[in-house]
Amino acid sequence: MWLNGRVIFISMLMSVPFSILTARAGDFHLGGSLGYGGAGITATTPVGTVDTSVKRSEGPGTVSLFLDYMLSDDLSVTFEHNRGFRLGPYSSGVSFTGFSGRWYFKSPAPSMAKSSESTTLLVKRYSFFVGPGIGVASGTINRSDDLAPVISGSGVYFGLVLGADYQVSPGVVLRTQIQSYSTISAAKIHPASLSYFSFGCGIYFFL
Repeated sequence: MWLNGRVIFISMLMSVPFSILTARAGDFHLGGSLGYGGAGITATTPVGTVDTSVKRSEGPGTVSLFLDYMLSDDLSVTFEHNRGFRLGPYSSGVSFTGFSGRWYFKSPAPSMAKSSESTTLLVKRYSFFVGPGIGVASGTINRSDDLAPVISGSGVYFGLVLGADYQVSPGVVLRTQIQSYSTISAAKIHPASLSYFSFGCGIYFFL
């Protein structure tokens, strides 16, 4: 009896379309998140007759918009736009726009159940990921009451993203992630370095 029941269960599991159990190459995810952190610029700028290193930041809020493309069950590439912002007074002048990769190293990425049958299989689990990020950072921060009222900079950035996805419904996934980026190249004249850090939480939808 026990053996027959086990055979029946395995047969039922195998009858479920495999595409609803794991992520599929070619899937797109569109989402966004809010977080804690910020974006900053450290630039060398003239103050009077002396070149001075000035540090400015916009935080503690961060916002991220992203579009994922699944390469396989456990690999994806993401186009993303990240910004830091402050509320008093509001400003958001620094952006990090580029691509990041995600490797789901413990379990496959969440998937949307697509089946012509009435039964839907939804696996609620944390899918942890890690990967690199690269792109272009640019920005300007204004402080009208400062000796250096405007600082700006741009450069190519590189960094790391780490987090986890958790599927809350067949078409909606919760994403919690840490992003840490900084520029690795900048202009030679009045050089500036830009940085971005965010501990964020958001959602994405299957397209």
